[in-house]
Amino acid sequence: MKKILLIAICVILLISCNKDKSETIYGTTINIHTDISFRNFAVEDLLNETTINHYYIDSMKLYYQFNDGITEVYNENMASPRNIMFITEKAPYRLRIFTNVNIENIISDSAGIKTGESLSYLKLNNFDTDTIKNRWHISKHSTIVSEIWYNGEHIPNHQHGFEIVK
Repeated sequence: MKKILLIAICVILLISCNKDKSETIYGTTINIHTDISFRNFAVEDLLNETTINHYYIDSMKLYYQFNDGITEVYNENMASPRNIMFITEKAPYRLRIFTNVNIENIISDSAGIKTGESLSYLKLNNFDTDTIKNRWHISKHSTIVSEIWYNGEHIPNHQHGFEIVK
């Protein structure tokens, strides 16, 4: 009797398995950041505190533009509450900026891929605020920023970070 019950359970399990292999599921990719280094005209690192007139990470703020206005980014429950991470492992130091992927700003929706553009504002200090425009794509298994414009200038190959001279 136990053998019959065991065989019946095995048959039920084999029959209930999904044999539909039509869709391969890959891991989820989320890439919504960009790394930026800042140098002055003397090629000094403006994120390094030993440089005169450097930028203070603690005074920087990030703002996202939404349809109803501009909102300061701050989430105290996050490791980087302002969506700005300071990276100092190697010179030049970098800011990792987590850009805005605003679902309100979709410019196309084709074949399951939503494409949009969003604006963010990086306030470096009381006198210097820069604009970051990004184009992004959201599909079933990924969210990526495909293009970046920094202060209106298109940044090719932004995936590896880029440098701004101030």
